[in-house]
Amino acid sequence: MEFKKTRPILEQTLSSLRKEKNKIEHSALPLEANPKLQRKYQKVLAELEVLVEDCDLDHMEPYQEWEYNEDISLLVIYSMAIAFLTTKVIDSIVSESEYINDF
Repeated sequence: MEFKKTRPILEQTLSSLRKEKNKIEHSALPLEANPKLQRKYQKVLAELEVLVEDCDLDHMEPYQEWEYNEDISLLVIYSMAIAFLTTKVIDSIVSESEYINDF
């Protein structure tokens, strides 16, 4: 449930970053002009794409009525990994925004 609350924010952030990247791509100061910022931008984009597109908890719906108890631990690990990755990405976004605000 917590991931579902966070997901719209992650989707909005991903969309916003993609739009911004497209806007500045052909500007006087594209990301390529600042390799360090470009690497950080690409990292955050990649992390968000994984969370939004690959870590969809709806993929787990077929397992709600799963009959094989020995697989339950794998589902717990999967959901814990998504929670950990979400935390890491959000921390990364916050630290990147602090980096940008320092300019």
